Amino acid sequence: MGNRSWRQPTEQEVTPESLFYSRRRVLKALGISAAALSLAPSASAALWDLFADTSSPPARRDPLNYQKPAAYRPDLPWTPEEKVSG
Repeated sequence: MGNRSWRQPTEQEVTPESLFYSRRRVLKALGISAAALSLAPSASAALWDLFADTSSPPARRDPLNYQKPAAYRPDLPWTPEEKVSG
């Protein structure tokens, strides 16, 4: 990059002033709308509700039946600290 010499841009390379300011207006509007959407999460959730499948079955309400696995053995001795820490 040190070998490039700086030169004045030509008329064709410069963005016209009217286009430059309209672009700034668009970017400002996009920033404001993005901030507004981030502040109102319930408003953005309504969009996904349009695609939601409402025909899903109701949740099961059976009681949990938890049994300890056969490999659970609380009667085994603890591993000595010297073996663990090296």
